[in-house]
Amino acid sequence: MVCDSYKPLYNGVTMIFSILHSTLTVAHKLLRPWIGTQPRIHTMLARLACAGGDDTRGLEHYWSALKIDPASVKALLGVAHVFIRKERPQQALSYLRRALAQRPNQPEILFSLGNAYFECDRIHQAMSVYRAVINIDRRHVRALFNLGHCHKRTGDWENGALMFEQALRMDPSFYKARFMRAHCLSQQGLFDVAIQAYRETIAQCPDYTKAHFNLGNCYVQVGAFEEARQAYETILQLDPISDRTLMALAQLALRTGQWRSAHRHLSDVLRLRPDHHECRMQLAKLLEQRGLARQATLHYQLCLRDAPTKLVANWVRTRLDEIQRVSSAVTVS
Repeated sequence: MVCDSYKPLYNGVTMIFSILHSTLTVAHKLLRPWIGTQPRIHTMLARLACAGGDDTRGLEHYWSALKIDPASVKALLGVAHVFIRKERPQQALSYLRRALAQRPNQPEILFSLGNAYFECDRIHQAMSVYRAVINIDRRHVRALFNLGHCHKRTGDWENGALMFEQALRMDPSFYKARFMRAHCLSQQGLFDVAIQAYRETIAQCPDYTKAHFNLGNCYVQVGAFEEARQAYETILQLDPISDRTLMALAQLALRTGQWRSAHRHLSDVLRLRPDHHECRMQLAKLLEQRGLARQATLHYQLCLRDAPTKLVANWVRTRLDEIQRVSSAVTVS
């Protein structure tokens, strides 16, 4: 409990914390007389530090709180959240289990435990914990969403789509749940339904480039190549240097026989990423097919230099040998 003698001061600092997250130094000075005996003050200072991006100082305060009160749930959760954020979920688990021992049916503790299991790639344990959260609070949108991710990770696209759909029922504005539902639908081959879901996602969040990209991929799958091109080109309006979008446009152009467009997009990718091996291979093959032997040879030689495997290197050598053979035959004739 906070002593009556400094409740007004404590409440004032709490108000500062709720309004501004940049007052750690001032708060530390104000609370220095009581900082050694009050775990709640250490916890509050830890949250201020973490909100300001100083996780190291935040951990120091959380551990100080735990020295005073080893059962402080807020401090245990705080340490766990820092470890999860710093991609050390295995270390977070012990703190979360200690917090859960204090409050066994607290949804947020269970939810954090599920997140730690997920980050440790212990997917089935994460699923069990998320289900426990949902049993306690059936409207826990984030647990539904993360359970959908677990199904997605295990390749259970049908149940993944179902969980994302349930999350949307709880919160129709949750565009990422709509996006993930569309992804699960497309993985089941339900491209027409997925296209509609991606379009709804874009209506909610027009700048969400991932939705535009996946929408384009779905259009390709149903043979709607012009719609696919428009979806990809919308991304370039938002992100002109998206190399994967340029690569998708190049592959679409190759598929539809638009050689000049394919050449332009592949060249654009290489200007952005000269080390893009797949793109250089595609460009070399295109140049060879179009009879531009000298340019094809140049790109194949670069592919050979950077070949990721012996198998690829051997394939490139066969193309170089074939170009040389054809060139020699033309010279002789």
